[in-house]
Amino acid sequence: MKKMYFFGLLVILLAFGFTGCDKDGGDGIEDAFAGTWLGTDTSSGASVKIIAKDGHWKEWMNDNIEIVRGTYTVSGNIVTIKYVEINTIIFGGENSWVFFAQLNDTNKAYLGGNETIKLDISGGSITMLGVTLNRQ
Repeated sequence: MKKMYFFGLLVILLAFGFTGCDKDGGDGIEDAFAGTWLGTDTSSGASVKIIAKDGHWKEWMNDNIEIVRGTYTVSGNIVTIKYVEINTIIFGGENSWVFFAQLNDTNKAYLGGNETIKLDISGGSITMLGVTLNRQ
């Protein structure tokens, strides 16, 4: 009898837990940056892809070279991204990872000069360092 009672409580708790969760993580705040963003760097012709989820984002060049790893927060239609790791291949270096603080001033300037960037994501597209990316 006790096993059935506890099993019944477990079922009720799980039912309430699942109905209370949603795609935004259960906190009632939609993550407007989460998803896939695609664009083309007009200066180099390279395709650019960003995938964002759960406060983390990654960027790829030409679909197969991961070039940036970072974190983000969203407040309304403003996303604040932070560079965490950068692949030096984007500066003409070898395929190796460094932290933003390890970059020289020229390479930091290439990434906008700051470790964090604020982007407006209200229209279904973002412009990041001159590249316009559209939500997919």
